[in-house]
Amino acid sequence: MNFFADGQAKEHFVLNHASKGDVKETIGKASNKYKNPLEEAYAWHFDELVDLKCMYEAIQGRDEVYKNQIYANYHRKDQILEMEKIKDGLMTMKTFMKSKAQKQEQIRKLQEEIDQAKAEYPDYNKLIEFVVLLHYQVEVPRFKAKKRMNYINTLNNVAVKEIKNAHVSATLFHGLMIDNS
Repeated sequence: MNFFADGQAKEHFVLNHASKGDVKETIGKASNKYKNPLEEAYAWHFDELVDLKCMYEAIQGRDEVYKNQIYANYHRKDQILEMEKIKDGLMTMKTFMKSKAQKQEQIRKLQEEIDQAKAEYPDYNKLIEFVVLLHYQVEVPRFKAKKRMNYINTLNNVAVKEIKNAHVSATLFHGLMIDNS
């Protein structure tokens, strides 16, 4: 207050002067005009956490495709071994009680599944390439640009609220002073 009274607060500052009206009411009105700039920062931080969670889920989705590819490759190798055992006439737990016709049918089914898995394997590679390219050439740059703009807007909004709060304070203190000159 001393600053606003040019270093002469005792001469210019009167809280109970009749021309100033109800000081309590004036201060109450002014305090209602203050805006908390930290609300803006809180919202920005919350958005950052949500964005991090989304990026994490995107990476998990890509990892899930990798896992599916590994499982499909493992399953295909297991089927090839099973088919080779049946073709060689070896007894396995799966073929112990089967007739020759049933074994031939199982060989045919295994061969179809193996052929289908071989056809799907390049599709997994293409899908992984697509996901990686989408993330790193499209989504990440867009994500960075959006983050940069959100950060700039947040800083601007915090600064604007601080300036408005300073103006409210200056107006309040000016209104409380009287000129005794």
